[in-house]
Amino acid sequence: MKPRMKYLLQSLTLSTLLGTVSFSALAEDKPENTEQHTAVIVETIKRQPLSRQYDTPGRVVAASRIDIVPRVTGIIEQQAFIEGSTVNEGELLFQIEKDSYQVQLQHSQADLASAKASLKQAETDLKRYRKLIVTNAISESELGTAEATRDQAAASVMAAEAGVQQARLDLGYTEIYSPITGRIGKATISEGNVVTPNSGTLVTVAQQDPIYVEIAFSDKLLVDIRRRAMQLEENEKVIARLILSDNKPYPYDGVFDFIDPTVSTETDTVTVRAVFDNPEGLLLPGQYVRVQIEPKNIPKVLAIPQSAVQRDKDGFFVMIVNDQQQVEQRRVDLSQQIRGLWVIKSGLNEGEQVITEGLQKVQVGETVKAMIAIPDAE
Repeated sequence: MKPRMKYLLQSLTLSTLLGTVSFSALAEDKPENTEQHTAVIVETIKRQPLSRQYDTPGRVVAASRIDIVPRVTGIIEQQAFIEGSTVNEGELLFQIEKDSYQVQLQHSQADLASAKASLKQAETDLKRYRKLIVTNAISESELGTAEATRDQAAASVMAAEAGVQQARLDLGYTEIYSPITGRIGKATISEGNVVTPNSGTLVTVAQQDPIYVEIAFSDKLLVDIRRRAMQLEENEKVIARLILSDNKPYPYDGVFDFIDPTVSTETDTVTVRAVFDNPEGLLLPGQYVRVQIEPKNIPKVLAIPQSAVQRDKDGFFVMIVNDQQQVEQRRVDLSQQIRGLWVIKSGLNEGEQVITEGLQKVQVGETVKAMIAIPDAE
C-alpha cells in the first residue's frame, strides 16, 4: 500500500474512533428519562342543581275559544277586522244594518208613552171613584172596574218597557264586538250577505295570552310525580318548561292549574293542564311541544358521573387523585341516579378530583397524571 493511502486510512479510522468516543461521552452526560406516569381523566366534584326530570309530549290549547254568531237578522254592512290579526276585547268585528231596528225602537218607545198615559188616566179615574164611593154615588162594582182598569194599564206599561228594552237589545246586536282579546280567524260570511240567528259561526276568536298546554299522563307517571311533589316545600313545587319544535327552550315557565279528577278508561291516562304566558304569540293552538317537569327551585347536590363509580362485595367506591397526584380509593354512599349522574350522600367532598376514565390502568397509591375532563360542547 502506498504511504499516502495508508495515512488516509489511519486518519479515517482515528476520526471514526474519536466520533464514537465523543458520542459515548455525550450519552453518558445526558440525564436519565423522567418516569412516565399513567394519564387519567378526572372531574372536579362540585355542587350543582340536579333533580329528576320528566319529559313528555304536550299539545297547545287556546285558553278560551269563542265562536261569534249573529243574534239578529240583517245585511252585513262592514267587516271591521283583518283576518288572522289580534283583536282586543270590545273591538268592533261586524256591523249589521240597523235602520229597521232603530225604527222598531221608536215604535216601542211610542207604545211605552201611550201605556204610561193610559196608566195616568186610570189612576186619576180610580182616585175619583174612591171619593164617590164614600157618598154612595157609585156602586162597589164600578169601583172594582176602575181598579182593574188601573192594574191593566200598569201591566201595559211594564210590557211596553220590556218592548223598549228588547228593541234596544236588538239594535245593540247589530254591532258585534269581540268578547275577548285574542287571535281572530277567517270570516265565514263576507260583507253584503244576509245573516240570521241560524247562520252559524261568523268567525272564531281564540285567546292566546295566557295559553294552555295539555298533557296526557299515564296513571303510573302521575302518581310518581305527585308523590315526589308532596315531599317538596311549598316554594319548590313542580313547574313546567317547554321545548319547542326547533329544540330550543320556551322563555316562560308554566304553572299547573288543572288535573282531571278521573282516569280515562280508554287510554289509562289523566289529562293535566299547565298555563303559560304568551305575550309574543309564539305558542299557537294545536302546536306540538315537549314538556319538562321538575321542581321550581332545584336543590344543589354533590354528583359524579356513572363512569366514576365501581362496585365490589363491600359496596360502591370511587378512585380519586389527591393533592400528591396519588390514587386513593373512597367508599361512597349513593342516593339516586339522575340523568347519568350519581347523587352522593357521603364519602366525597366538594373540590376533590374523581377519576372518570383510565380506572383499569391505575392502582391505589400509584402516582398519575390527572387531566381535567373537557365538557361537551353545546
